[in-house]
Amino acid sequence: MNLNSLLGLAANALLRNQVALGVAGHNVANVNTEGYSRQRVVFTSERPSEAAFGQLGNGVNIQSIRRQVDTFLYRETNRESQFQSRWEAQNRVLNEVETILTENEEYGINKSLNDFWNAWSDLANEPGGYTERNAVVSAANKLAQAFESRSDALNQTRRSLDVQIQGAIAEVNSITERIRELNSLIQSAETGRDVVANDLRDKRDQLVDELATYLDIEYLEESGPSGEPVFHVFLSGGSPLVSGQHKWDLSADDLLSESEFHDIKYMGGSNQDSVMPNISKGKLAAWLTLRDETIPGILEDLDLLAASVVNEVNKLHYSGYGLDGTSGNRFFEILPPTIQSDDRNAGHLTLEGSVFDITALTMDDYRIEFISGTEFRIVNERTGDELKDPTGAPGDYVWTYASGIPIRFDGMQITIADGTTPPFNPPLVPQPGDTYHISGSQGMASKMAVASEVVANTDKIAAGESPDAGDNSVALRINELQMGNVMNGGTATFETYFGEIVGRVGVIKLEAETNEQHYSSIVEQLEVLKSSVSGVSLDEEMTQIMKFQYAFQASSKLITVTDQLFQTLLDTLRR
Repeated sequence: MNLNSLLGLAANALLRNQVALGVAGHNVANVNTEGYSRQRVVFTSERPSEAAFGQLGNGVNIQSIRRQVDTFLYRETNRESQFQSRWEAQNRVLNEVETILTENEEYGINKSLNDFWNAWSDLANEPGGYTERNAVVSAANKLAQAFESRSDALNQTRRSLDVQIQGAIAEVNSITERIRELNSLIQSAETGRDVVANDLRDKRDQLVDELATYLDIEYLEESGPSGEPVFHVFLSGGSPLVSGQHKWDLSADDLLSESEFHDIKYMGGSNQDSVMPNISKGKLAAWLTLRDETIPGILEDLDLLAASVVNEVNKLHYSGYGLDGTSGNRFFEILPPTIQSDDRNAGHLTLEGSVFDITALTMDDYRIEFISGTEFRIVNERTGDELKDPTGAPGDYVWTYASGIPIRFDGMQITIADGTTPPFNPPLVPQPGDTYHISGSQGMASKMAVASEVVANTDKIAAGESPDAGDNSVALRINELQMGNVMNGGTATFETYFGEIVGRVGVIKLEAETNEQHYSSIVEQLEVLKSSVSGVSLDEEMTQIMKFQYAFQASSKLITVTDQLFQTLLDTLRR
């Protein structure tokens, strides 16, 4: 090797170790940067030269600067964090729900129920007393407020979740846009060049991790037609959110059918289909489950409890007499049944409901199913029993449809009529398979109220079965309702039924808490393993810096020695 080659080798080594020192310094500078993966210089020896005595090395070159990343650990952490985020979000909201239902000394539902029954007991002891009658109304109002406050709080929680869902969709779209931008930058940096855009890839990985906290995703990277890297992010159903330099948004602008809450739609297809059925992980899965299933289920239970109190009290009160000599009075206001059409209905009908006999009400839910354009069945959804048509033959479970003619069953009157204002497509007449859901209890927890005529004149409160001012039989029977098994098909009292509601919430919360702890532990362990591969260790970097420093100094020394050899040779030639 001549002196020129030796000098080039030394200079090359000097520059390469200078690069390595810069990479180590970059690692140290980013020791506290979230999502940063430490980088390492991959050295390779230069192609040797052929000599008479064999091959002669030509020094060192840098093959690449690589991120220290375990793709398996990264993918597993991303996947497990989707579960962890879901249960963490679910547990946090369930804490709020549990607080809403927690009994307190002043306005608890069971406390208010006990005060209500005790007020009737006091009235039974003094059936003609005006003070006792006013106390009954006051206790009933307090009970209504206890139901209303919890119903309103739960509905407000649903609305807050809906706002969070809309905000999350906006954030998801923002994240995918930033991923798309990074894809473009990475492609520009890497296409046609033997380099890796390490820092840009770190930023993209961090965004993918952030995206995974919102919903379940899959991702992959492949080579494009020109060898360029193409990175894809998919929803769990397979719809792409990002593909290279292209992206598709989600939307939470449209309301669900017959609802005040928003749907989540994929904007990439022509149909803009809902993607909610495909979201099973991440915060969005938790919020959707709570908004559309868990909290509505609790509200249904509260509505049924309130409606059952109203129904049982009204039945007894209806049969009694007030001090004014009147009978057939309700104590609580009665709500008309609510009717909802199934989203899959092909026909378009109008249905209206009312109560015609409060003594026959069951507070159960019902389902009207059309068999044809002229026939339908009515099914009690709690018992599963089909109702007989009283106008048909004995044992006839098929009802005949006639537009505008009311039907009556279990104290309710339902009028079904052909639609008069057609939408663009569905026919106005009933179609086979059309289904309508009827509820006698929906909304009762938020709308429970003492009948206006009773509030105006407490003489209408029926304490006895006769006009006699000393008759207390109805008041006694209403007081005894607290001990009666009137809930859950005659297996639970009002108090135990409310306890079951709270207990079910506790079970759901325990499941969320347990799963949160489980997945948090897994993610924590995976993060430790990831950090052992990708994290920056200052001790290790100091070792690397010292190694490259010594190599740099040695290369510099080699340059100095080579220079001295040059000078010696020149001095010799001058003589």
